[in-house]
Amino acid sequence: MNFAYAQNTAKCEIIDKKSIYSFSGIGYEGEGIRKKNIFSELSIESTNTEGIFLKDNEIIMGKEGTYRIILSSVIKDNKTRDKYAVNINSKEVFELNPQDMLPTGVFFFQMYLKKGASLGFTMIKNNGKISSSVESNYLKVLFTDPKLIAYSEHH
Repeated sequence: MNFAYAQNTAKCEIIDKKSIYSFSGIGYEGEGIRKKNIFSELSIESTNTEGIFLKDNEIIMGKEGTYRIILSSVIKDNKTRDKYAVNINSKEVFELNPQDMLPTGVFFFQMYLKKGASLGFTMIKNNGKISSSVESNYLKVLFTDPKLIAYSEHH
């Protein structure tokens, strides 16, 4: 297995901020109600890239470990919240449902990934149509040590 998944509704503070990778892009590719999020730019807030890189709209992990992942898409006039499928090595492994989304329209979760694993996302439109008015896709990936994460039940 290339991953382990955990989602927590408790407020989380990330103390280890030494490696932050931000990915952005506009739109989706593919046909039908399932379309792959486009990510075209990578920004690294670290002096050590650890080999993480972007290839064909997927993020390739530079080292094995626990990653904190924050995903959002900004869509004009989006009255329904859509699901996202999380893909590891081009295979869907789980879905992020609208009820898991924060009020700000952001999904966050934590995964353990092996070196070389690819991470991608697919939007699944609830009403069968994906809006063509996507403003942006945004993904932030933080490599972190679970011992440095503090959880609070205060929301």
